Amino acid sequence: MSKRKQYNCNQVERRQIVDDYYAKKITSAQLASEYSLDVSVIHRWKYELDRRKKTERKDELLSDGRSAEDVKYIMQLEEELSEYKRNDSYAFRR
Repeated sequence: MSKRKQYNCNQVERRQIVDDYYAKKITSAQLASEYSLDVSVIHRWKYELDRRKKTERKDELLSDGRSAEDVKYIMQLEEELSEYKRNDSYAFRR
């Protein structure tokens, strides 16, 4: 098994690769091959960026003066909506 070269990139490039993962509707294996990365790296970046987005969204809601309880409820609703959209788009492609 050949060793993959290490791909050094900044946050902007990582975000672009993760955005490509979402936008192109291709597998992480295909994307990893395109950028000479390991699949686990793409999944880690995706997790990190998703977590950062959630934290930023939470901070934004709190800075708008919403209570912690309201923020939790809003984020839960947004997550449900996101999940619904993912499932709906999957059903549409079938």
